[in-house]
Amino acid sequence: MKSIMHIHLRAIGVSAMLLFLLPLVTTAQSAARQAGITEKLDQFFEATQNKEWNQVLDLTYPKLFDLVPREQMLGIFENMEADGMTFEMSDMKIKKIYGEEDYEGETFSAVDYAMQLKIILKGESFNEQALDFMKTSFETTYGADKVTVDRPNKTFVIKADKTLFAIADTGTDNWHFIEKNAEQMMILEQIIDSEVLGKFE
Repeated sequence: MKSIMHIHLRAIGVSAMLLFLLPLVTTAQSAARQAGITEKLDQFFEATQNKEWNQVLDLTYPKLFDLVPREQMLGIFENMEADGMTFEMSDMKIKKIYGEEDYEGETFSAVDYAMQLKIILKGESFNEQALDFMKTSFETTYGADKVTVDRPNKTFVIKADKTLFAIADTGTDNWHFIEKNAEQMMILEQIIDSEVLGKFE
């Protein structure tokens, strides 16, 4: 009887220990996931700041290239300066990494981050009417209080708060990124299931 009681108490003790350790294990897994995302995101930010477009695209969610071919996107990036648009990104800071949704072999998280974006325009095509249109567009996207314009120098400075999806094959740290914003929702809906998108609304 004592032996049975002893085994029973040990079983209760083990169960209690597992319940105690489970949050610690979950927290450790979450910390490891966030560390993996942060490491890849630092590479993504650095490549973007340095305009290393091939590396930026290496870290972009590959399913995007089913809609827009990689070579086409690379050409757009490389031709921006030739088209009279130069931009500089700085002060990129991760604010929060959250969520962990597994769906069909992939894990999805979201990343809120802040950055400063400076856009310098050159050429006659960027006239007052074009500046007005761009100002309205930027204010709609980022908020009027986040956008300043230097009209004589055709320069915008935007203090942006943005969100990315971080996506990896489940169980790996091979993270890729894609912007999450209202303007891109039609694209996102074609490459990310609505069930997943709904978890991050």
